[in-house]
Amino acid sequence: MNASSLDRASPALRQLVDGIDELLVLLAPDGRVLDANLAGRGLIGDDSTGRAFATPSWLPATEDREAVAAAIAGVSIAGAPARVHVRPVRGGERLDMELRFSPVESDDGPAVAVSGHDVTAERRAERAYDRSERMLAGIVRSVPDAIVTVDAQQVIRMANPGAEAAFGYTADEMIGQPLALLLPEAVRERHAAHVRDFGGGGEDARFMNQRVPVAGRRRDGRVFPAEVTIARTPVGDEVLYTAVLRDISDRWKTQRELAEARQHEEAILRSVADGVIGIDRHGRTTFANPAAARLLGYRVHELIGHDLHALAHHSRPDGSAYAAEQCPTWRATHQGIALGGDDVYWRADGTALPVEYTATPFHVDGQVEGAVIVFRDGSARKRAEAELLQLSLVDELTGLYNRRGFMLHANRALERAAEDGHVIVLAFFDMDRFKAINDAHGHLAGDQALREVATLLRRTLRRDDVLGRFGGDEFVALLARPPGEDFDGQLQARIEAQLAHRNAAPDTPFALAMSIGTVQRAPGDQRSIESLLADADAELYRAKRGRRPA
Repeated sequence: MNASSLDRASPALRQLVDGIDELLVLLAPDGRVLDANLAGRGLIGDDSTGRAFATPSWLPATEDREAVAAAIAGVSIAGAPARVHVRPVRGGERLDMELRFSPVESDDGPAVAVSGHDVTAERRAERAYDRSERMLAGIVRSVPDAIVTVDAQQVIRMANPGAEAAFGYTADEMIGQPLALLLPEAVRERHAAHVRDFGGGGEDARFMNQRVPVAGRRRDGRVFPAEVTIARTPVGDEVLYTAVLRDISDRWKTQRELAEARQHEEAILRSVADGVIGIDRHGRTTFANPAAARLLGYRVHELIGHDLHALAHHSRPDGSAYAAEQCPTWRATHQGIALGGDDVYWRADGTALPVEYTATPFHVDGQVEGAVIVFRDGSARKRAEAELLQLSLVDELTGLYNRRGFMLHANRALERAAEDGHVIVLAFFDMDRFKAINDAHGHLAGDQALREVATLLRRTLRRDDVLGRFGGDEFVALLARPPGEDFDGQLQARIEAQLAHRNAAPDTPFALAMSIGTVQRAPGDQRSIESLLADADAELYRAKRGRRPA
């Protein structure tokens, strides 16, 4: 580029510079564009003159702009040429470009000349080659088969980890050694002849095991049968031979044991109590043991070939449709994810079967080809869990809810009352002189007194009222009624009548008495159950202090 402004250049020179494909730009020392050829304006913009050279409009990466600014500063201050690789954008396409910065003298003083060479194609080719090399190296490292490369003199040039595992040598111990190191002595000469014959022929690859038996020799001297594929590859002025070897010493043993293993597996599947079903990747049943057929109410042959989801997993526990793609077995067969847990299967007669299950994908040649589902009847466990839950919520002595059970059901009752617009009454009961009963008549009598109070409260309250023993000699009840009903006063009157009737009975060893504290929550009142309990407890002790037992 002429060091003077191109605007003052001759038309012929201007046309020559604009005809150059590379970017040519003249910059002021502060980085402003003084002039640019056609290629330069096509990249940085037709209106770039007088503006900063490195702008986000064509150089979006901050690190690129910083590198360009540093290069301009180095040229302007120290006069040192610089080269920077950047990735500009032109027409929405990301490019690779090498920018060269050089000091020049213009008619207006010192300036910086910038030339840019588009290396996009070269960089793409380099990256593609690098990816290819890394991929090939990764494949060679990861392949479990032994891969060995030898030259025309049958000297080992490369050995992968699979070869290390097969022969028992490290790669460093094999490289540079004759191939005979890995062959049984009896076949070395014959093998060398076959390789020479192969090298002189017109083939590029051969399955060696189709021609002659192939055997390998491990470091410890053991000989093993193998399948080998060998390929001839010219590299520069020499020819290399790459052998891919697979140890097949276990094949005969495997084949002999396969029938026995299948019989053993079938015997196990027939004898286990759990249901075992195999499905292919389309969800069709490929095998089922007798237990699976019995649990689902089918014969084994009625399951084979049918879509298991449509047959036994079509609906959720509430009866709503269960889409196949939401089914755990679908995830096992399509995503290769092992799953397990509780679910519901449907028997042939339409009844639900709670199950505990696992769905485990199985692979063939690295691809998910189906899943094995193992399930058992979960009905007994569900019943036991329900019974345990009930036991955890019920007071063993009185049969009423314990504190935990009361709080659970009371909170639900509060929610329903808020929806229905009902008034809530929370009543706190405390037995008077309970300690005196224990002291005078013993703890068995005390237990009897507690049971009698529980029975009395049950008779007094409605079935849908929430009643519990809160601990010791304290009881609590939550009642929900429509507004306008004076059931607070009616409650106390009924309890007093029940107590009077009981205490008047002949041969009663001790009298029962209770103090009561009650609070109400009107519709719209947002007090929690804990707040209501605290208020009722305070009312209870006011009643006790006032000596107004029921």
